[in-house]
Amino acid sequence: MSLGEILKELRKKKGMTQVEFARDFNISKGTIAMWEINQRQPDNETMAELADYFEVSVDYLLGREQKKTSPAPPVISEKYGDVLVALNDGDKNLTQDDVDDIVRFIEFKKSMKK
Repeated sequence: MSLGEILKELRKKKGMTQVEFARDFNISKGTIAMWEINQRQPDNETMAELADYFEVSVDYLLGREQKKTSPAPPVISEKYGDVLVALNDGDKNLTQDDVDDIVRFIEFKKSMKK
């Protein structure tokens, strides 16, 4: 499937017209139409916004993967959110088990100080 076909399919699944889609992106209906017939392509920044908008990965939009979404990021403990976000910044490979281990380790270190 081409990018245009994928965008059209995603738009229709949302029950949207080209006009509604264009309004959400503050662009012309003509631009949407050109994307959908593969006469133009959105720039990289817009591709990322489209992926977020449709809750799919950029690779899905480009037809490079069949699944629509990227793996869910690990749930970050609110209590230690800043620490865990800092650990995970730039490397999105922490699993939920990794996050749980880090939280347990923080709790352990805190208990040793008492």
